[in-house]
Amino acid sequence: MGQPALRHQRSKAKKESPGTGPNPRESRLKELEEENRQLTELFEDAISRTNTLTLEVEIARIEFEQIFNSVGDATWVINEHFGVIRINRAFLDLLGLKTKEEALARKCHDLLPSPICGTPQCPMEQVRRKKQRVEMEVVRSCPPKGAVPYLLTAMPLFGLAGELVGIVEQFKDITEIKRYQEELERANRELEQLAAVDALTRLANRRVFDEKLLYEWRRLKREKKPFTMILSDIDFFKKYNDHYGHLMGDECLKEVAREIQQCVRRPSDLVARYGGEEFAVLLPDTPFEGGYLLAERIRRAVWDMNRAHVCSEVSDRVTLSLGVATMFPEELSKSPEDLVQAADTALYASKREGRNRVTCFSQGDGPLSVGGRFVSGSGKG
Repeated sequence: MGQPALRHQRSKAKKESPGTGPNPRESRLKELEEENRQLTELFEDAISRTNTLTLEVEIARIEFEQIFNSVGDATWVINEHFGVIRINRAFLDLLGLKTKEEALARKCHDLLPSPICGTPQCPMEQVRRKKQRVEMEVVRSCPPKGAVPYLLTAMPLFGLAGELVGIVEQFKDITEIKRYQEELERANRELEQLAAVDALTRLANRRVFDEKLLYEWRRLKREKKPFTMILSDIDFFKKYNDHYGHLMGDECLKEVAREIQQCVRRPSDLVARYGGEEFAVLLPDTPFEGGYLLAERIRRAVWDMNRAHVCSEVSDRVTLSLGVATMFPEELSKSPEDLVQAADTALYASKREGRNRVTCFSQGDGPLSVGGRFVSGSGKG
């Protein structure tokens, strides 16, 4: 037997011998194969995860784009250099553009020029200073609508390091909100007017009278000027109502109110329905004589109405009794209530002395009527 065959038999005997260990090369090869298998599994798992994440990111991107474009308010994203990097469908419609490629990478002030561009009022500049959300109202011409009001909201966009990298701007059409606001303001004005006006005569009501009385008293007290008040009452009005009915009574009140209002010409003066058939006139900075002359003009105007009153004990027509009082608010012992009381005293004197007349109460003089300093109506026009 040759030498090579002998060596082969010896080698085979060694391998088959139960007392010998595994071959180191074969063991290492198996270890490498196992490591390779594990790495392959890890690599395949990483690829699978990467593909899943990529798919999820793409789905999220598509969903975001759909949401961004479905927002009803015009919205765009502007970088720190004023370049448009994202824009939704509503903003394209606002700008009159068809595709976002027409807007991307262009400057915001080129696409939407405004007087505030390049000024401290610019949304980008405000966000840079405040580092927070900014809101303002702007108006843009949008044919064929014309001028459209928008609420512009600018929100900061920060990078990973917390630096400002741009802003998100949203334009909300507030035309309807503005319309509702105007309607509300108009309704409030009407309510205020209703709260200040007597529903029947359309004169100022008692609340407004009281406010005006106190305000003018304090003002005239500082300025040391006279304050005059006229208080009037329709003669035998209850009998008028009983005879002609309440509807005719209301018409009578309205006609008398119109006549008094037409006689009072200064914007600073106030005519008010004081209560029932009583009317009051406040005359700031008016002396005693001026109050009497106006009261007499009012009395004659009502007489000239020639409105029938067959139940009157004074005349066959509607007549008016008036009381006039003048005071100087600067006197410490006097108050607004004293002026009202004095006018009421003068009115009572007119009724007591025959009605259809003017009685004047001047501070320090007492009531003056027929036979006094001034001659007033005494049953005739």
